[in-house]
This record gives sequence, structure tokens and C-alpha cells, in this order.
Amino acid sequence: MSSADQLTYGTALFEALVDLASGAESKSEALGFGTEAIVPWRMGAVL
Repeated sequence: MSSADQLTYGTALFEALVDLASGAESKSEALGFGTEAIVPWRMGAVL
């Protein structure tokens, strides 16, 4: 991969992350999986 390609992909990745951090809908949310995120802990009260 050339340095120009790395710069192009890096810029696209950075812009996508900024968009998501700004509240843009992710692809999983657009497909209806927004509430089914991977959560490494149990939801709700756990004893």
C-alpha cells in the first residue's frame, strides 16, 4: 500500500469516526441492530 493510499484511507477513517462521535447513525443502527450492541457485561441488576 502506498503512502498516498494510507493517507486516503486514514482520512476516510478519521472522518467516519468524527461523524459517529457527532451522532451520525452507524451502519449497524441503520440495519436495525443498534440496540443489539456487543456488551461485555450483563445488563441490569446482577448479584
